[in-house]
Amino acid sequence: MNSFIHSLWVGFSKKRKIQLVKIAAVFLVGSIVEVLSIASIIPLTSVFINPDKIFEYSALIYVFDIVNIKQEYYLLCLTVLFITISLISGCIKLWANWISIKFIHMFGAEVSLNIFESSLYQNYSTHAFGNSSRIVDAATRKVMIFVGHIILSGIRLLNAIILLVLIVALILIATPGIAIYMLVFIVVPYFLLIKLFRPVLEQN
Repeated sequence: MNSFIHSLWVGFSKKRKIQLVKIAAVFLVGSIVEVLSIASIIPLTSVFINPDKIFEYSALIYVFDIVNIKQEYYLLCLTVLFITISLISGCIKLWANWISIKFIHMFGAEVSLNIFESSLYQNYSTHAFGNSSRIVDAATRKVMIFVGHIILSGIRLLNAIILLVLIVALILIATPGIAIYMLVFIVVPYFLLIKLFRPVLEQN
């Protein structure tokens, strides 16, 4: 698996590598905003149930005092803040999906062009006794299938890993006991199953 990822990374041109790093950065920013929106659900709900709980968040009250917001508008400001964070998270998700799809199409076009050029500059005998157009067409189809399934799935997996790491970090900070429980009873068995069934998957 590591050798496949390494060979795939080496196969990217310098321009595509830079684009992939930018995509990862967008995923990171989007995941941070999404984690913030998730983390704000419970405090916002508790404040809706009991408005006096807002005074337990001293940092938030300090910010409200700085911008001179009156006490009767605290709940409204919290709601607007939550909606704004959620909208920003959604917009970043859409942007991340757009640049990911754009990346795989550009990469697929680049590989297809290289295949066409390598086929075009072959010897005359190869073109005379073989159907080069059929070879190019079949290779292009395989490239698009590879790009659409492997590369796109890998990019989505990268996004999921970044989000998962940030959520686990948030849980570790907020409730270490629950985080340790998750690691022991969920994550560890998952990796044990991967280790157990990996030889079977590699054979198939």
